[in-house]
Amino acid sequence: LHPSKDIVIPGAYSILFSSSLSILKALNFCLKLNILHRDVKPKNVGWDSKNQICKLFDFDLAYFLKDEKDRCFEEEIGTKGFRAPEVDDPTKYGG
Repeated sequence: LHPSKDIVIPGAYSILFSSSLSILKALNFCLKLNILHRDVKPKNVGWDSKNQICKLFDFDLAYFLKDEKDRCFEEEIGTKGFRAPEVDDPTKYGG
């Protein structure tokens, strides 16, 4: 947004920052438990207005990592359009 050209909602940047940070914290928490969500998208993120944090939903595609060599995947998992670009076209990224 450009303040002189766009309408700026007071507090919008702090809400965006805090929600982004809470999503990253949730993903980090999952990773510490050796869990990969594998389908992070807007539909799978909710806002808890009471606690002012985002929460992750829908762990149907989640995967429990058994060991270090378990971190490479060859199958395409996740919702098309929300996956990393190297998953959709590995030839462009050295795959």
